[in-house]
Amino acid sequence: MYFDKYIFQHILSFIPKYLKIDPLTKNTELHNLIMKTHCNISTNKIKKMLSIYSLYENNYLQNNYGHTPLHVAYQYSNYKIIKLLEKKYPNMMYIRQIDGELPRDQKDAYIKFRRSREE
Repeated sequence: MYFDKYIFQHILSFIPKYLKIDPLTKNTELHNLIMKTHCNISTNKIKKMLSIYSLYENNYLQNNYGHTPLHVAYQYSNYKIIKLLEKKYPNMMYIRQIDGELPRDQKDAYIKFRRSREE
């Protein structure tokens, strides 16, 4: 069987960027951009993705842990994106991750984790 990586890359280019998934964590590009909390470029890319694509058809892009982009935004204290996601996808506020936690239960999880590691 012949495999042409250029044909494969061409086919992949038609997949919306936010749907490209990390095989290990199942994080999408959207999850990864949300983790960059203090980057205006990331915020602009996220806004553009959310204006073009719908998360409804894709189970709100839950990763291996059941985290939606809103869970990740709360974890990383990305309040601009929290506001954006809650306005556009109000139902996402009620999606529980695998452990049963809601997105708001994840508030500042990354900061708390970093502080606990520093002690």
